[in-house]
Amino acid sequence: MPASSCLSLPEYLNQLRQDKSLLDIQRGIEKESLRVNDEGALAETLHPRAFGSKLTHPSITTDFGEAQLEFITGTHSSVDACLDELDGIHRYASQVLDKEYLWPLSMPCMLGEEEDIHLADYGNSNTAQIKSIYRRGLANRYGRLMQIISGIHYNFSFSDEFLQHHAERLGQEFSSEFINDSYMHLIRNFRRYSWLLIYLFGASPAVCGTFVPSGQHRLLPLDEGSYYRPDATSLRMGPLGYQSEAQAELYVTYNSLIEYLRTLRVALTDPYPRYTRLGVKRQGMYQQLTDSLLQIEAEFYSPIRPKRKAEDNERPFCALHSRGIEWVEIRCLDIDPFVPYGVASDTLHFVDAFLLYCLISQSPYDTKQDYLVLLKNQSIVVHDGGALPDLNMDLNNTVPMKDMIAPVLKDVMAVAEVMDEIYGDSDHVNAVQQQMDKVENKKQRPATVLLEAMVEQQRTFSQYGLNLAKEHHRYFQANPLSNAELEGWANKTEESLQAQAKIESAESEPFDSYLMSYLELPEV
Repeated sequence: MPASSCLSLPEYLNQLRQDKSLLDIQRGIEKESLRVNDEGALAETLHPRAFGSKLTHPSITTDFGEAQLEFITGTHSSVDACLDELDGIHRYASQVLDKEYLWPLSMPCMLGEEEDIHLADYGNSNTAQIKSIYRRGLANRYGRLMQIISGIHYNFSFSDEFLQHHAERLGQEFSSEFINDSYMHLIRNFRRYSWLLIYLFGASPAVCGTFVPSGQHRLLPLDEGSYYRPDATSLRMGPLGYQSEAQAELYVTYNSLIEYLRTLRVALTDPYPRYTRLGVKRQGMYQQLTDSLLQIEAEFYSPIRPKRKAEDNERPFCALHSRGIEWVEIRCLDIDPFVPYGVASDTLHFVDAFLLYCLISQSPYDTKQDYLVLLKNQSIVVHDGGALPDLNMDLNNTVPMKDMIAPVLKDVMAVAEVMDEIYGDSDHVNAVQQQMDKVENKKQRPATVLLEAMVEQQRTFSQYGLNLAKEHHRYFQANPLSNAELEGWANKTEESLQAQAKIESAESEPFDSYLMSYLELPEV
């Protein structure tokens, strides 16, 4: 059964007002950033030793490429504490990088040949080899350019105490099944309205000319080195970014965790003809992990994912299957170029209120038609959202985008008001009001601000990005870490290198048999 009831939103919020367990929301951030040299080109240097082991460091690793850093915070019960940690990671990185900078935009910097984008190397262990082969598979399937697009991933969870109170308010039994259903309920609503977050926070309306193949895009020239769309919001979330032609055929249902895993399992196990032709091995070298549509779960490009902490050598699929959902991962946020550490406090306070709204408002089961409507609306908002065009209510009817936004933001504001009562501040209401203002004044949208700044400063995309990167670098260096803090980071580095060495020295299983065992999935 869905985690819902006959309670209206106002009735639910009235019952929520005294629930202090809402203060126990946990959140964390994963933020990707390219390393660039003094000329704004992708760095060719290896992952700095000061950052430790990419395989085992708790706070700093890489994503697809050797020059694509990923900063990871721990979990926090407040937005400000989470951002403070992210800020600290950036300060450390800025202090140890040698004549390099962190690229402040989601779309990549100035690029050379595609082969110059070096895949991240995680070492010699079996786990490391899976990571490396997976990235080789991504390169072979989609090309390397798409994979170095960067973004913000926001991890969010409610406490068990809050979810128990949620069950009581809905008149349902609290159980692991209820928790799974509640998160799936949230995810269905989030997917229905994810285009709204892309509209409000999209900050990638332009790209460097070195990123797009000549004539193979829908963009217009902005200057001698940049392409754009006048009303684009987040090109990262469109065909130039994390939209896979092959995955467009994949319909994964979110009506229950079991149905989600069942449909996802097909994509993880059934051979996909195009990838079968590519071959898993060529001349003894792995070209991809499998020939299925998805090599592993991480390849599924969705704006939100259900998550559960996996044990050592455990696949995310198996963790979800055996122990259920622990949190959700939001994946549709661009890097905010106007905030040195890439995401604003107001953004996260809005997202928190939006996610609570997704949990407590009615959430019908999804269908294949719903999925097609979702794809159409996302495409419209990605390319032309700034013009507030018509969106699809269903496959046959459209409605002005502004008319779709207004009732959602009104309800999110009602949620924000109750959250602020409980938190004792005005952060959520202020955040929602900022988003309402964006709808009335498009010049406040980050995508529009970015385009106007490029034109006003007469800088190409790469010149503007480099100037901003150096400005952020100066910001961090103006407030350096203390010697004690630097010593703490040095200890993390050495501990991570020792942990990787321990993993590599302890392994004896041949990789082929390890991979075969790793790829096995339970029946659902």
